[in-house]
Order: sequence, then structure tokens, then C-alpha cells
Amino acid sequence: MMGVIGHPRQIKEIRTSKNLDYIFTTGGTDYVINVWKHNIHPLIESVSGKEGIEPHLTLLEGGRDGLMYQEMVDFFYYAQIRSKVEDTTKPRTLGEYVDKMYVHPLMAAMGYYPSSLDLQYMMNEIKYNRNENEKYDKSMENQFNFEMFVKLYINHRPYKDIEYEKFQKAFEKIRNYLDSTNDSVNRDKLIDLLKEHGDKMEEKTISECLNVLTGDGNIKNLKENITSEYFYHDVLKFEEEVNNVEEETTDA
Repeated sequence: MMGVIGHPRQIKEIRTSKNLDYIFTTGGTDYVINVWKHNIHPLIESVSGKEGIEPHLTLLEGGRDGLMYQEMVDFFYYAQIRSKVEDTTKPRTLGEYVDKMYVHPLMAAMGYYPSSLDLQYMMNEIKYNRNENEKYDKSMENQFNFEMFVKLYINHRPYKDIEYEKFQKAFEKIRNYLDSTNDSVNRDKLIDLLKEHGDKMEEKTISECLNVLTGDGNIKNLKENITSEYFYHDVLKFEEEVNNVEEETTDA
């Protein structure tokens, strides 16, 4: 093997061709655009010695015999049932695939809540998913199987909760945008931002999320002035400790 420096500076964008055979990378300020022909199958086989879903299962807590894998099996099986008629005593014939509309519910069931952009990436992966020697089948571009579900979860889930330091920087940008003069933002202005920017949320959706997170879906019961620490711990329920210890100085 050998290493090649594709870009001397930061990579600004990465995109794939429609048939997924090529990767395009742009370097931005270095004015470099590269087109890469790729084949990852030998790499996967040489690292894992296995094919199919097996390399991905090693990245799940407990592997194939673990609780997480069994939960994924149960959730996917339930999605298959939901894709048919639930309220019936007749025998069901469940296929191997389910519709892409179940991607978000399945990810949420596993504790991962993808953004609209994340979902768009997943839909594209489903649309163009095929084995190396398979031809593209348009009739299957809206369907995915259990193996694809595992791959999507492994490839897209965050490996840990958002660190408070990063969250605080993002919260600071919100304060600057709202011209807040203290370390908090007004509750109603924050809700308006959630409705109008980014992954836009309706007030009903915000209330439903609050109810799941805090047990109280009434937006007005949030503090009127919201700090980053309050939003991080009390609303989003992240558990990372906030380091407020100041450095001690000693006069020489």
C-alpha cells in the first residue's frame, strides 16, 4: 500500500457520483479538485476477513450476541409488521425490505435523532445501494433491508454525546445572533429560531420533544431566560460535567 496527499490543505467538500463509483473532493483555497475511483471491498475483507454485515457488527456494543443487535432485530421486525396491516389475525407474509419512511423511526428507536440533512444522506445511500456486481434497480431505490439498517446506524450515529464546550460555542453564536447582552437567551426568541431556521420545527413538534425530554410539553414552563448550561443539562439531558473551576494563581 502507499499514501497519497490529495489536498495540501483542508478538504472543503466531498461528493459522490450518481453511480457511487467516483468520489469528488475540492480543497477550496488550494484550488485543487480531485476525482477518485474507489473500491473499498478488498479493504473491508483484508481488515475483517469477513463479508456482508459482519464487519459492521464488530462496531456494535456486544456484537451479534449483544443487546443492541437484538434490539435492532426487534425494531426492524416491528417495522416490517407496521408496513403491513397490524390489527389482523390473518397470517402475515413479511418481505426482506421496508420502505425508507421507516428510517427515521428506526434511528430514533435506537436513540439517534438525525437531522433533515442526515436523513437526506441516508436516503441517497438507500437509493443507490447495491452490491459491487449488481446493476442499479430503480424499483428498489425506496426500500432497504436489515443489513442496510445496521450500516446506516453504524455510519451515521454520533460516537458520543455533544461535548459541553462545543455546545457552549454554538449557544454563543445564538446569543450573538440575538444580540443578547448577558449569558442567556430569551425563551420565546429561542423558540422562534427553532421554528424559522435550520431543521425547522413546528411548535407542536417542539412541545412533543420537550415532553419526551423533560416530561412537560408546555413551552411556557421553560425558564424565561435560558443559559447554555440549563439547556444542555435540564432540557437536552446531557450528562457531561461542566468545568467551572478557575485556575488558581499564586503570587511569587
